[in-house]
Amino acid sequence: MIQSSGNTVLLLILCMQHSFPEPGRLYLDLILAILALELICSLICLLIYTVKIRRFNKAKPEPDILEEEKIYAYPSNITSETGF
Repeated sequence: MIQSSGNTVLLLILCMQHSFPEPGRLYLDLILAILALELICSLICLLIYTVKIRRFNKAKPEPDILEEEKIYAYPSNITSETGF
C-alpha cells in the first residue's frame, strides 16, 4: 500500500513536471521528499513486523493441531439429556 501510494504520487509529480517545466529544482525536491517519506514508512512497517515475529518466536506456541486437541479434550458446553 505504501509503495503503491508513493509510486502514484511520483507519477503525478512527473506529469506536473512534464506539463509545467519551469521550476526544475522544485520538482526534484518534491521527488526526493516523497522517496524519503516512502522509505521511512517502509522501514517503520518492517520494524513493526520484525518485532511481532520475534515475539511470536519467543512465545514458542505449540502446533495448531495440538492446540485444537486441547480445546476438544475438555468440552466446556456439555449438553444435558433434558430439554428439547
